[in-house]
Amino acid sequence: MPRKAKASKSSSSPQPKRRAAKACSIQVGHVIQSCPYLSQGKRQGDFSGVTLPVNLETARLSATFDTSSSPTAASSAQSLCQRCKHQNILSCFATALPFTLDDKDPDHSNRAKRKISQIPLTTCPLCRIIFDITCLAGDDLRDITAPIHGPKCQLVLVLGWTMNRLERDLRWPEYAKGEGPYAKCLYTSVINSIEEVYARAVLVDWAIDAIGVEEILQGSGEGSGALGLKKVGSTAPDYGMIKGWLHRCDDLHHITCWPTWSEDLRKIKLLDAETREIVMYPLSGCDYITLSYVWGGVVQHSYKLGDVLPAVSLPATIEDAMVVTQSLGKRYLWVDSLCIEQDNEAEKVVQIGLMSVIYNGAWASIICVSGQSAQSRIPRVGTSDNVIPQLSCEIDGKRLLSTMPTLSHQLSQSPWAKRAWTFQEGLLSPRRVFFTRHQVYFECNAAQCCESLDDSNSPFHLQSDEQRQNEKLPAYLDSDH
Repeated sequence: MPRKAKASKSSSSPQPKRRAAKACSIQVGHVIQSCPYLSQGKRQGDFSGVTLPVNLETARLSATFDTSSSPTAASSAQSLCQRCKHQNILSCFATALPFTLDDKDPDHSNRAKRKISQIPLTTCPLCRIIFDITCLAGDDLRDITAPIHGPKCQLVLVLGWTMNRLERDLRWPEYAKGEGPYAKCLYTSVINSIEEVYARAVLVDWAIDAIGVEEILQGSGEGSGALGLKKVGSTAPDYGMIKGWLHRCDDLHHITCWPTWSEDLRKIKLLDAETREIVMYPLSGCDYITLSYVWGGVVQHSYKLGDVLPAVSLPATIEDAMVVTQSLGKRYLWVDSLCIEQDNEAEKVVQIGLMSVIYNGAWASIICVSGQSAQSRIPRVGTSDNVIPQLSCEIDGKRLLSTMPTLSHQLSQSPWAKRAWTFQEGLLSPRRVFFTRHQVYFECNAAQCCESLDDSNSPFHLQSDEQRQNEKLPAYLDSDH
């Protein structure tokens, strides 16, 4: 149940600017096979007529796909092109130096150049997954695939830290030397010259997606570090992982993240997800979950205290939220359309005035990021439609996986974040569980997590509020360092 919090919600850092992709509106997790702007080899709409070279288009249409894991999971029997064999991409994760925030400084231009691998585009499995995570403008596509005149632009690979997918500005003592407790990932970008890298912005600011090696050596003490890549299921969320995030926050973040108790909570109604009845907030208190979603013009019925909700008439997103609530081991759910009597104007005035109390007091908030309306459903809960699977490619017995887009990028493309009413619900919630078409993200006032990165042994994620406030705290756990 809600506890008294001792600290207010910290403000989030502003989203970094990035170069806009001109040709393809599918900017989040570009999946070639399903991209309408690459239908039959052409980018359509305002940039119609941009055609992939015949060899690339043939490879795209005839590629072998492993439907059990990812639309771009290449068959292990397929061979790499000569360039990819020579590149030995797996060795990059062990030996190459990650790109750092310091490398955008012009004084470090030579060091920055040495950390960049220039890469032409061909048709092997690795080339295709690299193409998939790269957001290309029309001119970029023409240039890097030009069969006669050679590329005017260069597609480049840059090594970075998986940790910076979650905490962009986090540094630690050996950060600048390319050493640290975290796993590494590869970013891609299209640039006109190597000098662009340090003169304009950090490549990771632009990158929508990245790839890394799947961590499978559990409990052996081996592997590439904390926050290694993890397979994300395409049909259901990892509820065990989500519950782990919330319970760990319960245990470690009692200063910054605990729900806030208020006597006004006794004035609110809740939905009992087990009985489907509208009930008053229990006198003994309880943990409850809130739902934040876009109504989208869907007409919803008005319910009173004691009503038992029919099994077939609720909007699909709300039904899915009830499934999530019970899957997380909780019984009570607060939904505005159900817990505020829509035909009672006096009650609406009172309850709307309690929004901060309701969301501050919630055990967690479910946020449907991609939903356009109350009927959109929660991805991988009530439907697998429009889910964007994790990119995958097997090389020499090891699997490369995509990290999937950052939460900040997901929100920048979300109808949920563009509505003031729903956005304020996220700001008021101390612990937020974001459901997107790619994966689930968790964000509290102290940390951020996602399904694609295994944070079970991450030093940053295993620290308590007291340890972070300790003056002797290791610098790599201090995001202000």
